[in-house]
Amino acid sequence: MDNEPRRADGTHLLDDRSRLRILEMLKVHMQLDPGLFHSNLEFPDLELLEREFNQHWEEALCFINSFDDDEIFPFLHDIFLKSDDPWSSGQALEAMVQLPHHDTLGLLADLLHDAQPERRWVACSMLAQRRGPDVTRLLCNSLLQDPDPDVRFSAAEALATAGDETAFPALEDAERYDSGKDYEGWPIARAARAAIDVITVTLQQSQTPGAEA
Repeated sequence: MDNEPRRADGTHLLDDRSRLRILEMLKVHMQLDPGLFHSNLEFPDLELLEREFNQHWEEALCFINSFDDDEIFPFLHDIFLKSDDPWSSGQALEAMVQLPHHDTLGLLADLLHDAQPERRWVACSMLAQRRGPDVTRLLCNSLLQDPDPDVRFSAAEALATAGDETAFPALEDAERYDSGKDYEGWPIARAARAAIDVITVTLQQSQTPGAEA
């Protein structure tokens, strides 16, 4: 039974108990429990582990989304910026971008200008899950202007799934002139070429008669 206090509009009240509960939810992550190993030669059931984590995370998001956005967003944002635990910080950001009534695209756009390249990289990877001209524009700007090669590589990869034909000039420019590589040594130019190819195929498929049937 849900014993959490609620407001008159049905949203939960963000009191101290609720804050502690959310903090604990954000700390949970997939851990390789030694009990999952039946011998030194066997691997754990990773699919089961992932299902259990996803179920936990869905429950956590359901609880987080039961609060008023204007109240829960500042709390999550504070965790994201100030937590000493990188995992909790990342999960707080993940929860923020899934709030149903908040300008989460604006949040990611702001992160693209964060002083820490890791946060800009994460923003690009999250934009990969979205669509629309604003998303394409933001990713193109990062691809062309971000000083960090890992961020530019992430932007190119994100454009492969989130970009449209308006991304071609930026991608072609990166393919031709960007000699940078990500931390694993993968060329940004190659990621840009791959994005062009994926977007081209997607456009061709969308123009095929009966593609949307």
